[in-house]
Amino acid sequence: MKLKLVSWNVRGLNDVGKRRVVRNCIDQWKANIVCLQETKLQGDLQDIVKQIWGGRWNRFAYLEASGTRGGIIMLWDSRVWKGEILQVGAYTLTCSFEALLQNFNCHISGVYAPNCKVERREVWNELGGVRGINGRALGNCGDFNVCRFSSEKRNCQRRSSAMIEFSDTIEDLELIDLLLEGEGFSEKISNWWNSFSFYGRPDYILACKMKARKEKLKEWSKIEKGNLQIQKLNKRALTEEEATLKAEIFMEFEELIKNEECAWRQRSRILWLKEGDNNTKFFHNLQMPTKEATILTSWK
Repeated sequence: MKLKLVSWNVRGLNDVGKRRVVRNCIDQWKANIVCLQETKLQGDLQDIVKQIWGGRWNRFAYLEASGTRGGIIMLWDSRVWKGEILQVGAYTLTCSFEALLQNFNCHISGVYAPNCKVERREVWNELGGVRGINGRALGNCGDFNVCRFSSEKRNCQRRSSAMIEFSDTIEDLELIDLLLEGEGFSEKISNWWNSFSFYGRPDYILACKMKARKEKLKEWSKIEKGNLQIQKLNKRALTEEEATLKAEIFMEFEELIKNEECAWRQRSRILWLKEGDNNTKFFHNLQMPTKEATILTSWK
């Protein structure tokens, strides 16, 4: 069974413009299961969900935000999946899915982990509880707010205890990191991985391979993905990763435009309060249209 799953940290869905962007992306990707994290939404979400992914066949479950942080929405197409809520935790939302067109069942957990190390342990406990319910396939998607190795974090020289706990949880739950899917991309990653040769302890070899893969990805991004001449010759549609990046940049641009408008509006009010009555020239210029309108052209 091939899942068409989209997992996206939207960083808030209170803005109507952002919800419009999310809806356009979901329609373009044609996914049948969508997990959105950090929605920052509370209360009844029926109307908001219709704006994100409208349609009579769409169903959803949600975890409310805690104040201004967190919040998860899980959406699915009821023509493809029969879904029901399995567990709602403090930081996770797990749904059970049964495929209607094929013989396949699975659990999918949406995660938005807190930044606090102590609170993050509750996430590992919740995922472990779901894992122990039954033997169905389990998929975890979301934002864990922690990485496994120091090479995955900028300016990080050593593994922290949070990284070690995250790695231990992945191994205990027997989770694997799914490779990106694209035209020849999975084979490229696999070939890179098999070509790396390091010696030492298993954890050291794994860390070195992850670092080498990161360098390969940077090189690939610069030469192939970032080369405009090659992209012009190989005219193609955007990949899922590129489409996601485009949507994120567009939402950030809209947010900057809105902030700029608010800043100019506030500055205009400050100028009026500061110079409106004290600056005679400024005050007279504002009154000139009224003065011109009251000029008498003749007298009887």
